[in-house]
Amino acid sequence: MQAESLKSIYRGVFIIAFLAVSVVAFYVQYELKGQSAMSKEEIRGAEELALRGQYDKALAMARNTASAASDPRSIFDARLTAIFSAFMGGDTDARLAAVRVAKEQYAIAAEPRERSYIIGMLIGFITIDRNPKVFGEVFSGDIFGALRAKDGDPLVSLKNLAELSIVENPTSGAYLQIATLDAARILGAKALKLSKEDRQAHAKNILTLLESAAAVFSDERTHIPRTLFGKLQFASYYSRTGYLYGAVALVIPDYFKQSEEAYQTLYALRAKEEGGKQGLISSWVPHAYLNHALYLDSVGGVSRRGDMQEVLSSLVGLVQADRAVHEKSFLGFLRNAKEMEAKYGSYDAKNLRHLATLSPELKDFLVQEGWIF
Repeated sequence: MQAESLKSIYRGVFIIAFLAVSVVAFYVQYELKGQSAMSKEEIRGAEELALRGQYDKALAMARNTASAASDPRSIFDARLTAIFSAFMGGDTDARLAAVRVAKEQYAIAAEPRERSYIIGMLIGFITIDRNPKVFGEVFSGDIFGALRAKDGDPLVSLKNLAELSIVENPTSGAYLQIATLDAARILGAKALKLSKEDRQAHAKNILTLLESAAAVFSDERTHIPRTLFGKLQFASYYSRTGYLYGAVALVIPDYFKQSEEAYQTLYALRAKEEGGKQGLISSWVPHAYLNHALYLDSVGGVSRRGDMQEVLSSLVGLVQADRAVHEKSFLGFLRNAKEMEAKYGSYDAKNLRHLATLSPELKDFLVQEGWIF
């Protein structure tokens, strides 16, 4: 797959799935039953280290737990935490290795729910990295290679992977991932020359998928443990629904209310539950701010310009308050967008530059990060 085609994953508005939250969005952790108290405690400890961005320590703890555990559930959860930590903390070679290990785990997983978790992780790995090598590694082999879209469209390939996840075990994250394809079509409607009827059909499909996701999430939320990973699942759900309702609002403006409600729920959840102190949670919030700002501009227009600037001010303040937390996520995203712009052109860079014309604070921040206007 050419790097050019991978850009379609992010066409239009910033796709919120591409951070670590997208991994855990599918990896809905249920209360761990049938585990020894020691295994459960150690797994939670590894998860908390991962959420703080201490991936090397998380990987070591998870590997030790997987080696020492005797019950299948503990071994599975420890292995997935190890895979997640290895990917998040690794370079390209380490990430490719993590993908291979995840696929090996899929092949031996005994339960549909476990296989669904792993598929979700693979989707997250693709959207986190945007690396064609990671995409190619995921969509290789008999099972996953057959899911790769014949026309090379990455979003169609991801949709196929999400549909396999639903066959294994329905999750809210899988339904939201499928809806992302419809959202991308709406966001790219001008370039794709979509008719009004086509855009309405995509909006209707998103609403149907949001309804399915909500039904599953109402059950998931009763099982999600009140751990850090559990809280991340809640945050992921509201971030993704905010994005998708925003896409619908581009066709049916009345739905912007639902988009904003989801974003405000997300911001309140972060402030209440985490206080910005958990690196993995805080690290993807800037992308939600960007989506929200773009929708405020495209749906709300001039009358919401002040609100849009306030959202972007929150983004800049969050990143500047702790650059270390955002180094591998948002700041890396900015570097990648600038690099892609120079090589191929970049929708991400185009959107950032547009917002910078409306927010002097964002423009100043981008200049500090090496952008030239």
